Amino acid sequence: MTKAEESKLLEKIADLIEQAGDDSYIGKAFEGCYLIAKENIDNVFMDSWKDRAERRQSEMLKCREMADQYKEELDAAKLKNKTLLGEMESMASRLNEENEIRVKIWNNFREQEDKAEGLEQEVIKLKAKLYDLICK
Repeated sequence: MTKAEESKLLEKIADLIEQAGDDSYIGKAFEGCYLIAKENIDNVFMDSWKDRAERRQSEMLKCREMADQYKEELDAAKLKNKTLLGEMESMASRLNEENEIRVKIWNNFREQEDKAEGLEQEVIKLKAKLYDLICK
């Protein structure tokens, strides 16, 4: 069948469907098919609502698979983040403890240094008294 013959046949089919009326079951079933058929004839390719629906179904399944995969990856990332957060909190706690120990050591050092200075002053005084006693 030629393109012209198919175009003529398509016009007849469109007229028959139009005659069936707006509340026609056939008209509803063929809704949009006229445009697809006209595009097929004009552009020399084959397409249908069924093919389009199957392609969309396939695309939808791929999208669902990707969404499931992304959800799994997201769940894994959340678990990893939770683990890392726990590790960070543990490290922060250890660092705080270490810092407190450093502060205590520093304070103890300063205290001992102050005592040493006091004892050094006492030694100087005692040496001075000893010198005074020896030299008299």
